[in-house]
Amino acid sequence: MLEVYQKTILTKPNTREKLAIRPIISLNIFFITFFLFTLFLLPRAVFAFSNPVINEVAWMGTDSSYSNEWIELFNNSSSSINLSGWALSSEDKKINIFLVGEIQAYGFFLLERTDDDSVLTIVADQIYTGSLSNDGENLILLNKQGYKVDEISCPQGWAAGDNSTKQTMERTIFSLEVKDAEWQTSKNSGGTPKEPNSLFSITKKEKLPDQKEAEDFVQKVYPKKVFLSEILPSPEGPDSEYEWIELFNQNDFAVDLSGWKLSDVIGTTKIYSFPDQTTIQANSFLVFQRTETNITLNNSGDTVNLLLPNNIILETASYEKAKREESYAKNTFGSWEWSQNPSPGETNTFNAPVKLEDKTVPETKNRDVLEENKRNIATVSRQAPSKEYNVPIALPALITALSSVIIILFLKSKINPKIR
Repeated sequence: MLEVYQKTILTKPNTREKLAIRPIISLNIFFITFFLFTLFLLPRAVFAFSNPVINEVAWMGTDSSYSNEWIELFNNSSSSINLSGWALSSEDKKINIFLVGEIQAYGFFLLERTDDDSVLTIVADQIYTGSLSNDGENLILLNKQGYKVDEISCPQGWAAGDNSTKQTMERTIFSLEVKDAEWQTSKNSGGTPKEPNSLFSITKKEKLPDQKEAEDFVQKVYPKKVFLSEILPSPEGPDSEYEWIELFNQNDFAVDLSGWKLSDVIGTTKIYSFPDQTTIQANSFLVFQRTETNITLNNSGDTVNLLLPNNIILETASYEKAKREESYAKNTFGSWEWSQNPSPGETNTFNAPVKLEDKTVPETKNRDVLEENKRNIATVSRQAPSKEYNVPIALPALITALSSVIIILFLKSKINPKIR
């Protein structure tokens, strides 16, 4: 009887294939479930690290009125974010704000209650209605997909701030990039609306952060992809008239350089502070002549520094003996070398100069070749640290999905080579 049954099973059309497919179907269900889990939940975790955060809360109002409450968001990333569709609400729904507008890279977004009078000297990014309880609140920030990206959990009383002195509740310098925020009372009454928070906590008795930690925090509010690009220390004409220093902005947005500085090191040190409203456009160059900066680039060797307004050195370029009529420029690898083709306000080039005495090629053609080379050789490098690179949110899920497909195909071939 068993022999007859086995013969029937083995000879019945498609029976062996159907039996072999059953484990494949189970494996498919498993990997599809795993893929969907990864696709929708992993991006949620990755996304949370690059979102705006609740940065400061004036839950007590101001000296003028207790109703002059305001809330500030901060974007600690290198890209601007459209907040349309985002929401900020309290657990008791007394605050329920549907956000509108854009928060700039390393920028602030100020929400003022009822009208634009909560902070008289600063224009609000958005007006909201509702009030914050002096006894504490739970505030939740949701993105447009409805995911919670930040939260203040203070149901039993605010973690910081002072109602009598009107000092606000600020994030500490240590908690901008972590999930669980730490809070401090602002150094001054009225807090720091649309400005960096106080550089040290005055509500805790632990050791205060050292100067470097404080300065590192301040640096976060300045775009980091503005850097030195090219220097001409020994021009063809008089040094006092034709020396220059060039900057490049690799950001996709214009950067206000007001208060930024240039300095040299060797000889008589000069510090040039950029005037108010000095702006470098997105993906553009800005050249500063010696006649403007009074910075002397010594031909025997010198160092040029680019400094932030808080005197933190953002970048340094050092050279030894200058080469006559050559610029010291940054190449595609981020290192510096001498170029025989100074290019103020243009992409750096390192091709050899055209020899005009070569009679076999017409002069006009030489010029055409040179211009073509200038257009084709892009040599401005990325200066920002590697942590500035933001991996696309769906990339981990995509890699997992592709791996799942490969595993499924491999198991199919092992279980039944006839099935493809």
